[in-house]
Amino acid sequence: MRRQVHEALETYDVLILPTSKSCALRLEDDPVIISKEMAAAMTLVMTRPFNLANAPALSINCDFNSRGLPIGPQIGGHPSEEETVLKAGHAYEQSTPWHTIRAPNT
Repeated sequence: MRRQVHEALETYDVLILPTSKSCALRLEDDPVIISKEMAAAMTLVMTRPFNLANAPALSINCDFNSRGLPIGPQIGGHPSEEETVLKAGHAYEQSTPWHTIRAPNT
């Protein structure tokens, strides 16, 4: 996976992927994890590609679900190029209203 992320970043300055497999969840107590399989099945976040590639990533808001919980993509970039990731996130925020909108029911 690390090699694939690095290869993709040879062509693109940043990659945009979902941050998680679902919308944000309400905060609850974490269950006791008793196996690697259980942990893998529970993992909703999709940040592993950038974690394994030692590459910076930033999650930003792009909407809210029907329960008012945030939905967001992540922007990842070349290792040691945090500035590019932050600039891409800033450009997105400047061209959309999401950073100014409060979640419904808050």
